[in-house]
Amino acid sequence: DMLMQIPWSYTTGFDASYGNIGSMTNTGVDVNVQADIIKTQDWYWGVRCNFNYNKNKITELFSGRDSYTIPNTGLRYEVGHSAGEFYSVRYVGVDPRDGKQMWLDKNDNITKIYNEEENSVMTGKSQFAPWTGGFGTSLSWKGISLSVDFNIPPRPATCCGRPAAPGPVRGRRQPPMSSRYRRSRETYPDNPPSRTP
Repeated sequence: DMLMQIPWSYTTGFDASYGNIGSMTNTGVDVNVQADIIKTQDWYWGVRCNFNYNKNKITELFSGRDSYTIPNTGLRYEVGHSAGEFYSVRYVGVDPRDGKQMWLDKNDNITKIYNEEENSVMTGKSQFAPWTGGFGTSLSWKGISLSVDFNIPPRPATCCGRPAAPGPVRGRRQPPMSSRYRRSRETYPDNPPSRTP
């Protein structure tokens, strides 16, 4: 089951409501391993680790749809793809000749014009890491115990070689206020900006 808000016609008086929007399959594996290193009447020391992997695939969407784009998120539900897969314009870097960002259109041609409506594609990359894991250890002596657990975090979600965020990176790093004040005085010597915030 996939619970999500389903868009309604505004004539109903509501724009959306929660419902079961489709079906999906999940396949994966979960492994837990534990070992006792020392186990006596007074002492105990053990270690443990776990690993799990999961992959999902959408098999059906509401109202017979093959796809449903979630506005302003860079995500799309599409039959045959995983839930959480990025639907985005593919970013390929910055042109060193002019400093402009470069993108791929739907036909894999490089363009410097960002058009989310025309050039977004299913990227094959998901916002959800397919695996998680961790390890830990426990030590006890005459009823006094200490346990420590560590989580192995997956890599941050990325899309097309950069942090996942739909749309172009706008603007540049702002210079310090002192530099902007100095340049403003040089540009407008007869009317310098006030130092008062």
